[in-house]
Amino acid sequence: MQVGRLEAPDSARGPGVARRALEFPLTRILVGAVVCMCAAQTANVLLRWLLGLTGLDVDVAKMIRVSLNLAAIITAYYWLFRFYERRKITELALPHLPREGAIGFAAAALVIALVVLVLLALGDYRPLAVNGSLFLQLYSLVIIATMAATEEVLMRGILYRITEASLGTNIALAVSGLAFGLGHLGNENVTWVSVILIALGGVLTGIAFTSSGRLWYPISMHVGWNYAQAFFGTTLSGMEEYASYGFVRSEMRGPELLTGGAFGPENSVITMSLLLILGIWTYSRMRKNGRVVPPFWRSRNRDHAAPATR
Repeated sequence: MQVGRLEAPDSARGPGVARRALEFPLTRILVGAVVCMCAAQTANVLLRWLLGLTGLDVDVAKMIRVSLNLAAIITAYYWLFRFYERRKITELALPHLPREGAIGFAAAALVIALVVLVLLALGDYRPLAVNGSLFLQLYSLVIIATMAATEEVLMRGILYRITEASLGTNIALAVSGLAFGLGHLGNENVTWVSVILIALGGVLTGIAFTSSGRLWYPISMHVGWNYAQAFFGTTLSGMEEYASYGFVRSEMRGPELLTGGAFGPENSVITMSLLLILGIWTYSRMRKNGRVVPPFWRSRNRDHAAPATR
């Protein structure tokens, strides 16, 4: 009598090829980026049309539009990964937003303030006047905040988070930092030093994400960093227009090594020194607290080497 081959039940089989392809980290990164950017572009087109019918002031309309664009990106991110990864989106947990948002913003802004203070003491930064327009400050903050938050959702929320879960913290810091730096190659007055410094900033926000498990620190740090540069009337990442939004009207005169030249204080050796110190300190704390995620191959080796528990 011929005995038929015993088939394993469906529940005992591994996931199918299609499912494995969808769950592959690179696939999730690409899908996440495409969905979020499509949501933003769709919202942008619709809002331009709708707000154009209202007759609102151009700047007011722009603030509304970019704010709702960001809301579209965050909403798309939330619901996509809620179902795609079948989990709670803890990185956007709202109860932590006030505290982490305030701390992150203040910490980053203080670093820029320290850089400006050093340049002021050296005579390379000269305040000329004060711009008392509250609307201009609000406009500056909204535009900068939405731009920075969008970058952090894409860079830390998607690229860094998914890479870290697979390849570990160290590789994810390098990958997302490099991508963040290279993403600014199109900025005006950019140099390779600028790219390296921006990459280092991306490493710091990646450390902040891993240390907290949430996006609020990276977003608020990025916003505080950029807004403080505009507030003091300095060029922001090579974009001179943001200096005109500043509360302080100022000028920079001195060695490019110190002032950062046409790219702004981000390009300064003072900024680089502070970022390196902060990077080493925060990474050491993260490592000491056991937050560094190993790559998948080390995790497997550790699991195989662990003694069986009774």
